[in-house]
Amino acid sequence: MLTVAALLPVICVVIGWGSPAGFAALTAGVVLLGILEMARLAERCGGHVDRVLAAGLGLGACAAFLDPLRDSAWILALIAFTCVATLVRSVVRPVNGCGAFGAVAATLFAGIYPGVLLAFMVGLRMEPRGRAMIFFVVLVIWVSDTAAYYLGRAFGRHLLCPSISPRKTVEGAIAGVLAAAAAAEGCRLSFYPDLGPAAAAIGAGLAGVGILGDLGESMLKRGAGVKDTAALLPGHGGILDRIDSLLLAGPVFYYYYQSALR
Repeated sequence: MLTVAALLPVICVVIGWGSPAGFAALTAGVVLLGILEMARLAERCGGHVDRVLAAGLGLGACAAFLDPLRDSAWILALIAFTCVATLVRSVVRPVNGCGAFGAVAATLFAGIYPGVLLAFMVGLRMEPRGRAMIFFVVLVIWVSDTAAYYLGRAFGRHLLCPSISPRKTVEGAIAGVLAAAAAAEGCRLSFYPDLGPAAAAIGAGLAGVGILGDLGESMLKRGAGVKDTAALLPGHGGILDRIDSLLLAGPVFYYYYQSALR
């Protein structure tokens, strides 16, 4: 709670009063930290991440979304370049215990998972109602995570996916989805009327996607044999432990907005 209390004012100021470039800079910093954590996880599994190329892919994606057209061709070009560059590097300077295929796969995943996926938040911020959209997504996911954690601990009896995460419960997941639906409706009534009558359904859907993101990151940690991706945030773990739900919720809401709300 102390960690949240320290970070929340900074995040609110950057989203509420900062420029799109300032938000992109904050996102880029989080992307870099996330890529470093992914690189350490990969190394624990015998893989190797080219940190420079992965960082270039993640930061390039953030910059690409600053383009008013937000053309996805830029991101596809970045992915293709990273793939080829990593392959060439692996041939010129082979990595012990990790062949060219493993190096390319690990580097691409490290650049795409915390990099490209989180960069969609920059794309949301660039929209005309960008501030409201960012507040909406972050608030819904935060409320969902909080409700799932506390209500799951209090009332959880049935494990959701014990082979991946031994503490998450079905009751906690249901509580998170319902809380997100209520939070989304509150956002519609208070500052984001554009959501329309489907607000609660959108919030519930984002919560469900967020749970998948959380479980996906838990699977990566279990494969690496660690509890947290880092010890950067007291009480939370690493950057990836804090943003795992947003990594999928951001792109999903971005494309929903492009197709249904724009």
